[in-house]
Amino acid sequence: MVISRPSKTRSMRGQCALIHNMKLCCAKTIKTCIRSRLWRQQKSKTNPQRKEITAMAIFHMSFQNISAGKMRSAVASASYRSGEKLFSDKEVKSYFYKRDVMPEAFILTPKNAPEWAKDWQQLWNEVEKKDRKANSRYAKEFNVALPIELSEQEQKDLLTKYVQENFVNSGMVADAAIHKDHPDNPHAHVMLTNRPFKPNGK
Repeated sequence: MVISRPSKTRSMRGQCALIHNMKLCCAKTIKTCIRSRLWRQQKSKTNPQRKEITAMAIFHMSFQNISAGKMRSAVASASYRSGEKLFSDKEVKSYFYKRDVMPEAFILTPKNAPEWAKDWQQLWNEVEKKDRKANSRYAKEFNVALPIELSEQEQKDLLTKYVQENFVNSGMVADAAIHKDHPDNPHAHVMLTNRPFKPNGK
């Protein structure tokens, strides 16, 4: 039996669906937050005249692969995005990228994932050990702009909900990092594992 790889067209359709889901999630969250703020303003009577607030979010989302074929390291990529100092077992060297503003980084794991999957260094070193081919794809990453209309906590809640529902619940580990280097450009990088954990956590 011949098993064919997913076509590039199918892959693009999948990415379009994920981007569409994120757009809907952003729009719904912004709308809910704006309504909540208007309600609080009216209740406190600090602003008796209702002001119309218009969401002006500029949406951006893109996907890319982190692979050995492109001479990229999963450990180095995770270090750059999270701001953590990580040691690569494969290259026998440490990676650390100094930042003026530390990213807000966290890892989301499926229920059957072992505890060590929440550790950046062990997670991505294990990924590189499992995939030793010259063209191995270590992870898929997406970069998404976060609505400036939301507070920092609301941005994190939005990202967490989207990643949990669309990736983690399907068995992937998600390494997320919110970058706030520029106040007018909050965005997130999310690295996703390609191999799901088995029911026994291996």
